[in-house]
Amino acid sequence: MVWVTCTAPYVILTILLIKGLTLPGMEVGLKFLFEPNWDKIAQADVWQAAAVQILFSSGVSFGPLMYYGSARKPQEKILTASFFIPLANSATSLYASLTVFTFLGHVSERLGKPIDQISDQGMDLAFVAYPGLLAEMGGANFWALIFFLMLVTLGVDSVFGNFDFYQTFISDLFPVILQKMRREYYCVLLCCFCFICSLTFTNRAGFYTFGLFDTFACGVSLLYCLLMELIFFGWLFGIDKLSVLLERRTGESIPVFVRWVVKLFIPLFTIAMIIINLVGEFSNEKSINRNWPWWITTLGRMLFIVPIGCGFMGIIP
Repeated sequence: MVWVTCTAPYVILTILLIKGLTLPGMEVGLKFLFEPNWDKIAQADVWQAAAVQILFSSGVSFGPLMYYGSARKPQEKILTASFFIPLANSATSLYASLTVFTFLGHVSERLGKPIDQISDQGMDLAFVAYPGLLAEMGGANFWALIFFLMLVTLGVDSVFGNFDFYQTFISDLFPVILQKMRREYYCVLLCCFCFICSLTFTNRAGFYTFGLFDTFACGVSLLYCLLMELIFFGWLFGIDKLSVLLERRTGESIPVFVRWVVKLFIPLFTIAMIIINLVGEFSNEKSINRNWPWWITTLGRMLFIVPIGCGFMGIIP
């Protein structure tokens, strides 16, 4: 199943990219993608959004990546995978963006609108903008079918990692669970619990609930988790000690440049992103632009304040 769900998106992206490169106006989209907008690059919000997005796409500071790391073979190379995973992740993101912007350029030329008035993000891009682009093409049903098939395979593949992590984490925290029931029953119960929780996003207010979680749940809290990991591995445990252990076990040695990047550059950058995020979050302008009731905003802010508070409670002892 994993082999299929991992490779199918690449096959479908390739089909869509080949089609996109044959559409008139595709050069408009590619120019928009690669031509720098220095005004945007100079905005702190853009860097903050990019930092959170790379955490999402790479899985850094999430549990599943650590879970898979614990399943590695004793002599398996760690440093090689540590370089390959982010490179493969960024290459995949670039490959996907080529596909998206060839279609956006085509629609921009066809409708006579600037491309920045057509492109969107998040849920609107996947379920509104992109299907709208496909509807403009011949054989729209076929292209829509393979596009949503790609979304399904991406979703299933993501769920594998998260679900395996949750299952292992809970059973390690409460060993009595697997002593009282078979693993299959435990897995079914956990699936049912996740399914019931997910129904929150499928009712009439589901889009707003998703927006609440998307805005608050995985921004500052993810950056905070990353910062704690950097402090632990860079300073408390010590990346120099980690390099010695790697050399003994796998024959690898962490480059000096990488050690100082982990010790100083990334922690300082992460702290700056957390401060920018918090300042922007509690500014009146952002609250007014959202146009949400005060209690919704308060509930949303609790989604990142509570995990950070729990983290500090764990550090103090």
